[in-house]
Amino acid sequence: MKRCTVLPPVRVFHPATNTTSQTWHDRSSRREIGRQAKTDAQFSSVYLYEYSSEEVDFFEGLRLLMAREKGRRRLISSFAITPFSIFLLPLSLLLLFAVVMFAQLSYAQAPNGTIPATFFGMTFSGGNAPSEYAAQPAAITSSMGTMGKESAAEWSYIEQNAPTGSGCPGTTNCTHTYNWTVLDGYVNTAFNHGLPFMFFFTEAPPWATNSVGCRSIAPGQACRGPIVSGHTADQQAFVTALVTRYGSKIGSYELGNEEDYQGTWAQYAAQSDLYVKAIKAVSPSALIVGMGWDHPDGHYAQGGDFDQFWSAWGAIPNNSRHLDVVSFHGYPHTFCAPSCVVPEIVISNNGLGTQGSGNCATTGYAKCIQNAIARNGVTSFRGGTPLLRDTEGSWGTANYTIPAPAFISRMLLLNWAAGVSEHQWSYPDGGSVYGQLDGITANISAYQQTYNWMAGSTMTSPCAIQSGTVWTCGLTESSGKSALAVWNTAGASSYTITAGAYPDYKGLSGNTTTIASGVTSISIGVQPILLEGNGSNAPAAPSGLTATVQ
Repeated sequence: MKRCTVLPPVRVFHPATNTTSQTWHDRSSRREIGRQAKTDAQFSSVYLYEYSSEEVDFFEGLRLLMAREKGRRRLISSFAITPFSIFLLPLSLLLLFAVVMFAQLSYAQAPNGTIPATFFGMTFSGGNAPSEYAAQPAAITSSMGTMGKESAAEWSYIEQNAPTGSGCPGTTNCTHTYNWTVLDGYVNTAFNHGLPFMFFFTEAPPWATNSVGCRSIAPGQACRGPIVSGHTADQQAFVTALVTRYGSKIGSYELGNEEDYQGTWAQYAAQSDLYVKAIKAVSPSALIVGMGWDHPDGHYAQGGDFDQFWSAWGAIPNNSRHLDVVSFHGYPHTFCAPSCVVPEIVISNNGLGTQGSGNCATTGYAKCIQNAIARNGVTSFRGGTPLLRDTEGSWGTANYTIPAPAFISRMLLLNWAAGVSEHQWSYPDGGSVYGQLDGITANISAYQQTYNWMAGSTMTSPCAIQSGTVWTCGLTESSGKSALAVWNTAGASSYTITAGAYPDYKGLSGNTTTIASGVTSISIGVQPILLEGNGSNAPAAPSGLTATVQ
C-alpha cells in the first residue's frame, strides 16, 4: 500500500547550509518531546519514556530500597551516627540506576565479558520478514539476539516515483510518496520479538541517479550511481522520514553494502556524511555502522578502499566522520574454492595460503579491520574505539567441502574470539549458496547447540591453533564450569586430555558423551565438540576455620 507521508516537525539537517534546526514534535512511539534550539551547542531535550516491564520492575525495586533507606535513616539518627553515611546508599543506588540504564543501551564488547544473546543475529532475504520469521523453527528463533538488514525495502523501493510539487526538491510544497509496507514488516517483526534491528543504505531510485548503475530487482529498479546534486535534498528528506517513522525501533544504520556504490570516493563520502547528519539530527543515540564490504582483507588493507574513503570523508568541511561500528561481510574468498572456503579466515590465514591484499595477505579479516581502525584513528561518536560487526556471514557459495554444521559452529566461535561483537548469520532462508538453516535439521542443531555453548559464557582463551591443525577455544560456562571447544580442520584425529579432567563432551547434534575417568585420549574431527570440566572455576572455600563466639 502506498501512502503520502507528511513529515511532522523534527530536528532536521539542512545540507545546503550544513546546519540543523529543531521544532516541537510528539512521537508516539516514545512520547518524546524536543525543545526548540537556536544552535547545536544550545540544543537540549527532555525525554519522556514508556518503560519496559523490566525497567518498571527495576524502578519498583529502587522505590522499595529507598523506602527502606528512609526507615534506616530514622534508626541511624536515634543512635546519633554521622549524617554523612545517610547519603551513601542513595548515592550508590543512583549510580546503579545509571549503570543499568547505560547497559540497556549498549552493545556487546567482544571478546571480553559474558557472551550476550545479541551476538547471535539473523538477516532474512525474501522481503517478507513476518512469514520468514514464522517459518523458522523454535530452535532458531530462540537463538536469535538481533535482526538486521532489510531486503527490497531500501530507498529505491520505498520511493519509486520522484516527488512532485512546486517546491521540489525538498519538503516544502513537495510531496514525497513512500511505500513503507515491506520495511514495516521487517522493523515490526524485530520489535515485536524484542530484537534490535539494523537498516542499511544501498541503491537509490533511478530518478535520483539519472539511471546510472541501475539493475532490475523486483519490485523495481535499484541504482548504484551517485545521487545527482538536484536530488540530495530528496535523499535527506527520505532519511529524515525514515528515522522519524521508526524512532528507537531501528537501533543502527549501515552506510553501504559491498561494492554497490558507483561513484568517486568524494561522492561516497559526501553521501555518507549526509546520511549521518540526517540520522543524528532525529535520533542522536542511533549507532552508525560502515562500510559493509565483503572480502575485508582487501578493502581494509593499507591503501585500500577504506583508507581512501576515510580520507575523502575527512576532507569535507564540518564533517561528521565517526563510526560506532565497523562492519564487514565474513564470506570466505571463492576464487580458490573449495579449499579456502573455511570460517578460519575471520581470525587467521594459517594454512590457507595467500589470499588477501597488501598488508592483509597473511592476516585474518578481523585483524585487518582492527589495523585499519588504528591506522586511520577511527573513533565512535562517544570517542572510543568502534566495535566490529559481521553484518553478513556464512559460506556464501555452493562450492565448499566442509560439512555445514562444522562451518556454522566454527564461524560463530571464531568471530567472537576475533573480537567481533555481533554476527549476523546470512540468510538462513536463502538456500545452499548462502547459509541455509531452515529445513535442514543438522544445520539448525549446530546453530542452536553452539548458541547454548556460548551465550552466557565467557571466552577465557580465544580460539587459536593448539598444534598443527587442531584448534581450541577456552570457555567458562554460566554455571562456572570450565569448558574447551576443540576441532581438527584436517579431519579425524585423536586428542590428548588429562585423565579425569573432562567427565563428558557435547556434540553439535545435542548429544552428550561420557568420558571414563581413566581415558586420556578422545576422537575429534572437523566438527567442534565441547569438553566440559568437572567443577567450578571459582576459588575453593577456605578450610580449617573455626567459629569464635564474641
